[in-house]
Amino acid sequence: MFENSTNNHTGTQSLVWNNGKKVQFCFVMLHPLFRFRYYILFGFFAIWMSFFDMNNLFFRYRIANEVSVLEDNIEEHKKAIAELDQQKKYLFGNDRNLQRFAREKYLMKKDNEDVFVIVEEEKVEDNNK
Repeated sequence: MFENSTNNHTGTQSLVWNNGKKVQFCFVMLHPLFRFRYYILFGFFAIWMSFFDMNNLFFRYRIANEVSVLEDNIEEHKKAIAELDQQKKYLFGNDRNLQRFAREKYLMKKDNEDVFVIVEEEKVEDNNK
């Protein structure tokens, strides 16, 4: 009766009557890969995003490592700031501590005094014995 009536716009064929049986026929039945077209498309998308895209996996891994290193640096700097705040409170707490720090660190002195710096020499051992 009816055979091979094709719809040119969608690429599928309408129902075909063959020996009195109603059979649906489309291009999906032509090639087995068409049945897995969504999986193939997803696989292609995953490969593209993983390796070829501007924000691929390697770039994101490198950025994540840089972020973790920078976060560690932030913690170290916070500890250093806290330590410096302690020193600031100690030094500026009274004038005697401030004068002591200035004399030891920057070799400052008053007008009527002399400062002698004593440097300890390192002991060198002879290993030639």
